[in-house]
Amino acid sequence: MDDLGGQAAAPPATLPGALHEVVDGIAESSPDVVAVEDGTSSMTYSELSQHSRLVARALLLLGLTPSSARPLGTMMRRGPRWMGIYAGAMRCGVPIVALSGDLRDGAAESQRSGDALRTLALQLLVHEGAGALSGVADLLRQAARAGVPAVGAEGLAAGAAGAAGGPGGAAQLRGLPRVGGEALLAYSSLAAPRGPPRR
Repeated sequence: MDDLGGQAAAPPATLPGALHEVVDGIAESSPDVVAVEDGTSSMTYSELSQHSRLVARALLLLGLTPSSARPLGTMMRRGPRWMGIYAGAMRCGVPIVALSGDLRDGAAESQRSGDALRTLALQLLVHEGAGALSGVADLLRQAARAGVPAVGAEGLAAGAAGAAGGPGGAAQLRGLPRVGGEALLAYSSLAAPRGPPRR
């Protein structure tokens, strides 16, 4: 509402899109520009766009419910792989909760993680590995008690490659936890690469 007449103010002429839409737009105009780097690895906008599509497809094949208020949780270092997962979740219309192991007090950190698991009802937890970050092992125990499926980022990356028809195909997704019942393949067009379907 504006201050002059109680009418709603007009939105700006252009609004920024969701993260994946911004990435896709830049990937079309400047595909080779570095989108994200962390000192050890980087991704161009083109690579980030493609990776996030593959991650979204893998998430959907695992049974992530698209357009849900129930978030995907992550416990990972921030960098190119995390950004691909973040953009992939956005493609599915699912919010993402970035958990961290940054508190000095282990008991407080455990409490915070447990509260997030219970309160937010995560659909799936993607993690970097029990030894990679402080607090991951405790978070995985809490996720198991809360019934939240967890998958390592490496496993999700392998599943993403398999979802794209890479080595092993869909077999790469075997052994990864299923979030729900049948995969919601009707939504896979959200994650499908542009262009004609492969045969």
